[in-house]
Amino acid sequence: MITNERQYKITKSCLRDFTEALARLSELPAIPKQPWLRTAQREWLEEQIAQLQKQIDQYKSLKSGEVKLPDPVTMVLQTPLVLIQSRIAKGWDQEELATRLGMAKQQIQRYEQNNYAQATLSVLSRVAAVLAGQPDPEMQSAAKVQETKPRSSSVKSKTHDQEKQKTKTRVAGATTPAKKAAAKRKPGSR
Repeated sequence: MITNERQYKITKSCLRDFTEALARLSELPAIPKQPWLRTAQREWLEEQIAQLQKQIDQYKSLKSGEVKLPDPVTMVLQTPLVLIQSRIAKGWDQEELATRLGMAKQQIQRYEQNNYAQATLSVLSRVAAVLAGQPDPEMQSAAKVQETKPRSSSVKSKTHDQEKQKTKTRVAGATTPAKKAAAKRKPGSR
């Protein structure tokens, strides 16, 4: 979504560049061994052009006042009520919602008792996503972090194990106590 004039100008420039690229692509010779490649390139460019044009049209409509938007104050004030009503309509009690969010039941009770007054936008988004049957955004982020952790820790572990092995080898090769002490020290330290 375009949110200001600067982004609008940049998007228009990108649209012009993609349109020119599409025109140049049609002038290129066919690829005999991979005819599908040119089709894929053309379809990708067309999709990018369509997305950029949609963003530009939306921004222009908003700016001209053509789009009838709901009152933002009303929307914000109704959000807590909509969340509570959605939970009830799903047949969930506060404990069920809390479980699905990985929170304590008491936290949901406090949020609802105060009409989510102390809840952050992040919490409101999480509650709304879970009530809408979508994955919890925070849980997805945590899962992505978990996916990357084992790899980085195993690399760290391997490096650490390799260093320990090198130290053992140096110490084993040393013959006097002074040489063993020197071998244990890291290279470059005195």
